[in-house]
Amino acid sequence: MLCGIDVSSNQPANIVSRVPCDFAIVKATGNPPGYAWDYKNPYMEQQVGDALDKAGCAGLYHFTYGRDAEEEADFFCDVVADYVGRVMLAIDYEGDATDNGREWLRTFAQRVKHRTGVNPVVYASSSVIRSQDLEGLAEEEDLSLWSANYYLGYQAIYGYDTSACRADVPSAVLWQFTSQGVLDGYDGYLDMNVFYGDAGDWMRYCSPEGEGDMGLTEHQDKLLATIYEQCVGTFDPTGRGVELNDHDHIKWIGKAVADNAAAIEAINAKLDTIAEKLG
Repeated sequence: MLCGIDVSSNQPANIVSRVPCDFAIVKATGNPPGYAWDYKNPYMEQQVGDALDKAGCAGLYHFTYGRDAEEEADFFCDVVADYVGRVMLAIDYEGDATDNGREWLRTFAQRVKHRTGVNPVVYASSSVIRSQDLEGLAEEEDLSLWSANYYLGYQAIYGYDTSACRADVPSAVLWQFTSQGVLDGYDGYLDMNVFYGDAGDWMRYCSPEGEGDMGLTEHQDKLLATIYEQCVGTFDPTGRGVELNDHDHIKWIGKAVADNAAAIEAINAKLDTIAEKLG
């Protein structure tokens, strides 16, 4: 189990680096009615970047407004495009948007999946999850649920202490158990959550569908192992404390090759310039 926070521009830009957390889910876009529906969190890049650097487990969410579902989903997807495959994508389904019902939410989720290949996580209060049968929707659309249930109401909770709380959506992969959390490093209250899995499980929720299993042959597996043993020296080259799966290996090696090729091209350009001057 991992313990973490969800944050927005209501918290400082450097909030993730200031407090203990295994993950952070960051507001990317959206607002409730009465505010700009196409709002983008000005701290998004720093907050999600700090989460990736600190723990390797991060998420980005859209706060639903209730306009056309595809229009909102497209705005969210455009803003988070550079992070797809590295972070969990979440739909914060609350406020007036819940009046549109589960079919509106279905359309939103389908659009996110179509645009990114990622099955999003749906955040909602446990009461909405029950009243709109979002567990059924999650099963139908291969989604996951993030349940909000403050069993102690708005009583302050110090640290990630859920001992007096009760999770009431057993199928949820995430549980927000308080909005009055107190952690060392920050004087204000924080939303605090638990994730039912480890860092490897978290990364599977980030991956576009079909990327989790490359179907490598035994020979290809051995080649990858040899490359990592002899050239990289670790199955955790990112330093996040998470062993990479086969597909991650290929992406990491591909990026390293591309970076090396770019560096070599830059050096060749410099050599050409020197040669011209000498000539």
